[in-house]
Amino acid sequence: MINTARGAIIHEPSLAEALAQGSIAGAGLDVTVDEPISADNPLLKLPNILLAGHSAWYSTMSDSNSEYWHKPMTQVIMALKGRWPTYAVNPEVKQKWLERWGEKA
Repeated sequence: MINTARGAIIHEPSLAEALAQGSIAGAGLDVTVDEPISADNPLLKLPNILLAGHSAWYSTMSDSNSEYWHKPMTQVIMALKGRWPTYAVNPEVKQKWLERWGEKA
């Protein structure tokens, strides 16, 4: 689950519960309900969430004038289709991820 829109469109307690139970494999949030996020927010205790502090949009690769701007979206699409993303940075979880979320024959 990825949210780069507005923090309030996600019910954070429900997201934390779904992540803790494994109903959702992981989440990436560039925005939260409260910014900055409070130190006692349960999302901060979860290993399967990436919080970007409202800055994930910025990189030279995200610039639409760059020849690389399309790469992040192609990786998201690959993952949604059950394929291991080409530029994944944690190969140690690849087998477990593919078993749970990978393409079914």
